[in-house]
Amino acid sequence: MMISKKLSLVFTIILVLAVLVYISNHEHPSTTTNNTNPQSNAFTIENRTYKLATKEFSNILKEAKDLYLNVLKMNETWKILIYEPYSNFSKTFILNTTILNETTLLIDHAVYKYVVVHVYNAESKFNFMPQRIHVDDLLIELLPRNKSVTYTGVISYNYRISYGNETYETSFSSIGFIEASYYLTVSTNKVSDNIYQVKITTARKIGNTAYINVAWIILIKED
Repeated sequence: MMISKKLSLVFTIILVLAVLVYISNHEHPSTTTNNTNPQSNAFTIENRTYKLATKEFSNILKEAKDLYLNVLKMNETWKILIYEPYSNFSKTFILNTTILNETTLLIDHAVYKYVVVHVYNAESKFNFMPQRIHVDDLLIELLPRNKSVTYTGVISYNYRISYGNETYETSFSSIGFIEASYYLTVSTNKVSDNIYQVKITTARKIGNTAYINVAWIILIKED
């Protein structure tokens, strides 16, 4: 009984440390909401840093596809985690996406506008998570996080999406010890009838959050 309690304590300590490492590696800049014109200080596709972010997203997407095909070939699907709420949309995104430019991509020949809201490269430490991004008629804002809330492994980042005359809110969540348990994780979520969010993580080593690459994407399906 004493050994069991000690093992449980050790596991808890390891879990907490993994989460803390992930938070430190992926913490976003402080945010404010007192700007009366959010577009005035938003990132745009002309910004050099945003161009780098789209390039990193392209690299992570290619790495994700290679990892997916490799685990299928080796019959090691336990090494990846694909969340499929919408008829294989996550798998389709990984296998059948063609990036046309910094704003547009194809998924199975369907045209989507895309915006990179967060990307992290574990090797170069490139960390892109701006407060506001403005692409054409789409404005995405990262909302301030409630610092009084105590997180127990799940970290949520809330976004407001303004598109046309409509406004939506959605969130991306990170669970470091789960993402570090797989070479690839992919999840999708439907924000509205034609707006999706996609989250991809790739890991160069399993069991260590310091080796995780991350990409968060907002997709808008074109009519």
